[in-house]
Amino acid sequence: MNSHRTEGALDAFERRTAWPMMAVVLASLALLLLPVFVTLPAAAAATVVALEWALWLVFLAEFSWRWYIAMDRAAFVKHNLIDLAVVVLPVVPALRALRLIRLLRIAVVGARVVDQSDAIVKRSNVKYAMMIAGLIILLAAALEWSAEHTRPEATIHSLPDALWWAVSTITTVGYGDKYPVTVEGKVVALTLMLVGIAIFGLVTATLASLFVERDAEEEADSIRADITRLENKIDRLLESLELAAVTQGDSEAAAPTPKSPNSNP
Repeated sequence: MNSHRTEGALDAFERRTAWPMMAVVLASLALLLLPVFVTLPAAAAATVVALEWALWLVFLAEFSWRWYIAMDRAAFVKHNLIDLAVVVLPVVPALRALRLIRLLRIAVVGARVVDQSDAIVKRSNVKYAMMIAGLIILLAAALEWSAEHTRPEATIHSLPDALWWAVSTITTVGYGDKYPVTVEGKVVALTLMLVGIAIFGLVTATLASLFVERDAEEEADSIRADITRLENKIDRLLESLELAAVTQGDSEAAAPTPKSPNSNP
């Protein structure tokens, strides 16, 4: 077996590269979103494309190495389909020209952001759970605005409109004043509806876990204080017993020895 393919090698590599890959993922997401919001001149657009391909090479190298050192390669691919999609989607020639595929790539890279964050932070940390939920809302709003704002019959014309729609959708309120009319927009909406329950479940569970952990910590502190008091009482009791034993021994040593009746006067 190759020396790199050892038990725990994959986990160790993912821990070492968690923060660098988060930076790469965020940079890739920014590059994908930039042409959506800004009309770039030809030279700038070419630079963005070149940077996208450079980051794609990083994704390819990282995924390939993780696959190479994985003990069970089939299981690795099965459990890392998002990472695989990040690598595969840009190199499908028949799909690269479709606008929907660019939106899909943004969604996939956004999912990689969420997936990557799980390797960095603990699920029980409430501020990171809120950050993930906020990031998904912003990403969905950006995708929806990109798909809808150019259509005359659309109800979503600006980013504030898209944010309002995203929040009302993900919370399952659904006022109905803003809704998608394009195919791309409906795909984004369907995805957001499906993940909305999971997102709010995560936030709710995290908040509940936070309160439970605080109560547990307070109870643990109280128990530790009680144990400390008991230990102090036991120490004082042992000291008292030792002192009593020493005092009794000294008293017995100092007491006169009674004479035997048969001893001579």
